[in-house]
Amino acid sequence: DTIKIWNTDTGECELNIICQSHLRTLCSLRDGSLVSGFWDNTIKIWNTNTGKCIQTISGGHTSLVSSFCVVGYGRFASGSMDKTIKIWHTETVNSTRNEHTITITACCVLANGSMMASGSCDCTIKIWNTENGHCERTLTGHTETVNCLCVLEDGRVVSGSYDETIKIWNTG
Repeated sequence: DTIKIWNTDTGECELNIICQSHLRTLCSLRDGSLVSGFWDNTIKIWNTNTGKCIQTISGGHTSLVSSFCVVGYGRFASGSMDKTIKIWHTETVNSTRNEHTITITACCVLANGSMMASGSCDCTIKIWNTENGHCERTLTGHTETVNCLCVLEDGRVVSGSYDETIKIWNTG
């Protein structure tokens, strides 16, 4: 698999990063590096100037790493088919939660920065406190996998599902 970094002004590919495993998900960290999740359960962090892998994290998840979001400077969250959300500070896990009953498919940080949302094949969205790792609330309403999440500028969470619906949630 390959990670490509594109110049959006010119439409040119500026950098190809060759991965040694099957890539599943990517996220840009605040320092400009990329974090990537793979089918072999590993997480890799890449320098976007050189294309070099600067860190490989193994043993954090026991199954495919399926989603990421940035939860603060030097911190990110990962979701996995192992049903866990892990909040990382570089290679150290600060918190592990497993309130979902099936694969976690998506995650995003909420507008206030101290909360995040995760979506799952269990048809739910969980709202997490990124400081203490507690699940604050569970949102229900989808009848199929929640496969994508994003946050609107006003702080509401948008979810997309295999049930062919998009829902907008007020989490405040």
